[in-house]
This record gives sequence, structure tokens and C-alpha cells, in this order.
Amino acid sequence: KDGKRIMLVVVTPPHWKKLTALFGFEVEAAALEAELGVDLAKDEGARFANRATLFPYIETAIAALDYADCVAKLEAERLVWGPYRTVREAVNDPFTVAENPMFSTIQQPSGFSYPVAGAPGTLSNVDRLPPTAAPLLGRDTEQVLHEHMGLASGTVADLIDRKVVGLAEEGA
Repeated sequence: KDGKRIMLVVVTPPHWKKLTALFGFEVEAAALEAELGVDLAKDEGARFANRATLFPYIETAIAALDYADCVAKLEAERLVWGPYRTVREAVNDPFTVAENPMFSTIQQPSGFSYPVAGAPGTLSNVDRLPPTAAPLLGRDTEQVLHEHMGLASGTVADLIDRKVVGLAEEGA
């Protein structure tokens, strides 16, 4: 009720049972299960398919709580949640991006620098390569048309001359 938002994830049957009890919609969930012939605790797909029916129960319960009270209740039940953040907020969070070794800030062909994700993990005996800048649009056009499409160089040149395909513009 104080305008803060959360993200909530329910995957396991025990989490589902805790959630319905915590927010007081066990009866409604059971009625929906009986109507549809599904077990919402065990069938994540059924929960997803019926989210439009389920969300109002959760939203109403959460909207009646202050953020701190909501967090305390979710934590007490060991439910999986997190604060909702915009992309800008997430990118500027040191834990999420700035101090995360998976990310490196890289100068892009556009002239802008921004964080880029590298490999999400490391493997033994494999060097972890740093992330690279995005390719300039059209940079690999000729190579793709030759090597992957099997087009002859004359055909590729004709496509470029007729502006059917484009090449990367230097400095763009």
C-alpha cells in the first residue's frame, strides 16, 4: 500500500500452499482446481495458464500491506521474492551489475558504453572470455552471404549495388 512493488516466484507445491494460506485464498484456489480439474500446487503450467484468475487474489492481499510487512511475511514463510526494479535500477545496482564479474562495460559501435553480460559461468579447462562489443549492423553481410548462403561474389556485389542488402557504415 506504500507504492513499492515486489516480484514473487512460486515453483514448488509447498511454496504454493504457503502462498495461498499466507494471502488467504485457499478456498478460491481449491474451487478453481475443482472447476478446471487441475492441481495448482503441482502444476506450474496450470498456475501460469490461469494467472489472470489467480493474480487478483495475490495483488489484493499484497496491496493491503506496507512493503516492510509484506517482506516480513514472505520471509517468514521462506517464499521466493525480490524487490521489483526497473532496468535502470537493476543496472545501477552494484550487486546486480556494477560489481558482478559477469558484466563488463564496453564501448559499443554506437559510441555508447554500457554493461554487457559475459559467460554466466566458468568451466574447468576453458578460458572465460570477456564479453565483446556488439557487431555493427551489416558488418558480416558479405561473409554470411558467401559462406552461409553460398552466393557467388558477383551475386553479392549485385545485391549490394542494388541496395537489396547493406553493409556496415564506418563511423556509424
